[in-house]
Amino acid sequence: MNRSLLYHLSRNLCLVALAFLLLLGCLLAAESQRASRALPGTEAILVNLRSQIGEKTTDQQFVDALRDLDLLYRQTYFRHHDRMNLGRSLAAAGLMAFLAGAAVMAMTGDYALRKPSGAPAAMRLRQNTYLRHGLAAAMIVTLAALAITTIRDAGRPRRRPPPATAPGPNRRPAGPLAAETAAAPAAGTATATAAAPVPALPLAEALARAATFWPGFRGSILPNQNRLPASWNLRTAWTAKVPLPGFNSPVIWENRVFLTGGDQKTRAIFCFNLEDGTPLWTCAADATAKLPAVTDDTGYAAPTAAVDDNGVIAVFATGQIIAADHQGNRRWASQLPDLEILYGYASSPLLAGNTLVIQHDTEKQQTILALDPLTGSTQWRTTRPSASSWSSPTLLLAADGTPVLFTAGNAKAEAFDLNTGKQLWANECLGGEVATSAFPYQGNFYFANTGAVAAAFEPLSPTPRWQNHNVPMPDVASPVVADNTMYLFTSGGSVIALNATTGEELFEENFDNGFYASPVVVDSKIIAVNLDGKLLVVTPSSERFLLAAEHDLGRQVVAIPAFARGRIVIRTVDNQLLCLEAAP
Repeated sequence: MNRSLLYHLSRNLCLVALAFLLLLGCLLAAESQRASRALPGTEAILVNLRSQIGEKTTDQQFVDALRDLDLLYRQTYFRHHDRMNLGRSLAAAGLMAFLAGAAVMAMTGDYALRKPSGAPAAMRLRQNTYLRHGLAAAMIVTLAALAITTIRDAGRPRRRPPPATAPGPNRRPAGPLAAETAAAPAAGTATATAAAPVPALPLAEALARAATFWPGFRGSILPNQNRLPASWNLRTAWTAKVPLPGFNSPVIWENRVFLTGGDQKTRAIFCFNLEDGTPLWTCAADATAKLPAVTDDTGYAAPTAAVDDNGVIAVFATGQIIAADHQGNRRWASQLPDLEILYGYASSPLLAGNTLVIQHDTEKQQTILALDPLTGSTQWRTTRPSASSWSSPTLLLAADGTPVLFTAGNAKAEAFDLNTGKQLWANECLGGEVATSAFPYQGNFYFANTGAVAAAFEPLSPTPRWQNHNVPMPDVASPVVADNTMYLFTSGGSVIALNATTGEELFEENFDNGFYASPVVVDSKIIAVNLDGKLLVVTPSSERFLLAAEHDLGRQVVAIPAFARGRIVIRTVDNQLLCLEAAP
């Protein structure tokens, strides 16, 4: 192709790309400015109106109007972030087009130094000089505008994804894969003193045994068999300091408490004695060459660990997986690829018998991964088109005995066979930033997330039993079901009850502060803790909200409490580990 023609085409491409970037920069700046004015103001109005609920509880029209405004605010919030993310992607494409055109111009332009012969030539030279300087100046202005809108948007408070509880916004992810389950170096393999593995139990027996402890995110897969303290007149049995920060929840096996922590330098599992809080051991992950970007409210240790008779397994935002026995000896280590995800990785692993399941949904990869918990070797790996999410997988046994995994992504609800990884069904009914996880109850999965839907899913059918789009829904704390009633605890402080059979709204209760920790069912009661540290005991009811007991921790909490032997173990935001028991 003629060099002159190629030069002019590339110059026109640069001009078009520049005009596009200037227009896009103006649109993003306007969007950011609009959101900076509208969203905080609307949030302040909502807070003020919620404070009036107590005075106007008999005014159903007022409550309905407040609910509609709250729903509109949430939809606007997520649409704003969707538009900003799309704008940044388009800006990157426009910048690439501009740089490509500039590169071609540089290769095809005539830059020979020669004295202009006459006024017309001198004029052309000045015009080209002005053009180049103008392009450079316009590009600098455009990039500055995009940078300002990005920084302003990043600085604005966002909904947090689940740190493992989501911190109650969960996620990540034949033969072993070198990039994912490569054998660890000598320091990362099981040591000579590692405990001999306990023979694997059949799945049903393994799940039943786990239900007597508190083995993972939200407790056990089967209904938990632990009991609450004998009375709700609680005292602190002991306290301990967790050495590294994290938003994951404690897990318990027999007389040991496990949890994780991490920062830019170190990620580790910590073990404490349940009886007196004595630190027993620490198992640290190896150094990593790359640290993903995380936000302060997600951090490097959001996923809750999983534990069984053979030890404890933890996943970190760096993609590192480490497995240790009950004496703190590392059995194996592994590395997940591509941990780039907004906020940071927060999906908790699911340990079901001899299968460890990891939902690996990042910006580039969407994978469900099953590993051998004793060796870290890959059992199966299912990749599917989806989108990044922070949700954790959930399991139940179908009527025909099939162990069914349920996963929620930013586009689809999906079900997989635990034994093979085969996708059983998918339903593109979700949306928004999915961070909550499903709750299994009487043969169905119950799910709710802001920007998506509240619904009940049968394990072997893609068609929900019911759907409800018309109530405020949680964006961090996962739903819970008891006494045929589905409870939604929101970060705005609302508690909404739905009929678990029909999805019909039953009642609503409002609190001064919201819920990040997911509620759980223990001893036939619903236990929830809000951001103020108010520990609530709720008696399930389809008629009204029944608060059976309350205890003020006096500390901020976003992690799920763990229950064992009539005690409650709680991790606070300031990384204190508290053990509560009934006062004599």
